[in-house]
Amino acid sequence: MSKLCRGFKLPASHVIHTVGPIYGVHSNPAALLRNSYKNSLSVAKENNIQYIAFPAISCGVFGYPFEEAATVAISTIKEFANDFKEVHFVLFADDIYSVWLKKAKELLQAQE
Repeated sequence: MSKLCRGFKLPASHVIHTVGPIYGVHSNPAALLRNSYKNSLSVAKENNIQYIAFPAISCGVFGYPFEEAATVAISTIKEFANDFKEVHFVLFADDIYSVWLKKAKELLQAQE
């Protein structure tokens, strides 16, 4: 489930809260992670939000491996890309950025 809240003093007008799976604890974490992104995108679409940014959901203390998470996130967001003007990933470290950039290139080239 994802929930929309006002952004208050943030530079964003809204924040969509979602919870991802804990890797190695929840069964079928890929489906749960996919639903975290899908639910957030659905909330954004329902509220006419055209610009959205995501962190690497579940990749911090929830332990989701970067490459697997990138595959789920990028492929899920690709399905909804035409519903938004811009979709961004905000990644917290160079190592995760490198993995996600590589995975994005692979997945986008496969589309061509």
